[in-house]
Amino acid sequence: MALKLNIKLQTEPLRIILDEKSQKIVVLIYRVTERPCPFYSNKKCSIHTEKFVACHKYPISQWIDLGKVFSFLGLKNEFYDIDDKCTYIKTHSEFKTSLKTLPLSAIFPNEYQAVLEDKRIWIALQNQFNDFRRTKKIRKINEKKLQRDSPERYQQILDSWEKVPADDFVNHLELY
Repeated sequence: MALKLNIKLQTEPLRIILDEKSQKIVVLIYRVTERPCPFYSNKKCSIHTEKFVACHKYPISQWIDLGKVFSFLGLKNEFYDIDDKCTYIKTHSEFKTSLKTLPLSAIFPNEYQAVLEDKRIWIALQNQFNDFRRTKKIRKINEKKLQRDSPERYQQILDSWEKVPADDFVNHLELY
């Protein structure tokens, strides 16, 4: 969309996979770094019908899956963060009260549906990369472990390996 509107969009990688086999940084999700958003003008989104998934689910900023152990224990295994900087929530105090008693799907039905779609896409992408790892098409580096154990090596990888969008990387792997 940015290309269509001739807007130079400033982004940075948000979620990545380090593939040692190809020595590429596969970017799963980019984050827009400009504030305010370049698509926000006259107090509304200028690309509303084609806006990013993150925008569709706003003010639900992310979902966290804590795994099956929590549900086995009878606890919630999923949690959702709400952006407390959201102007609408700040100016409508009834939302803060509702958040304590009602499910998100009742308070933000459209945004919650976008979260479910985001989750579906994310899980499919994770499964695809797990298949690539299992079939040895990629050799994924544990990013968190590398950051902790060898921060210099981690930074060297970030500085020297090529960054490629996940869809381009997937298309390339599927050809072979």
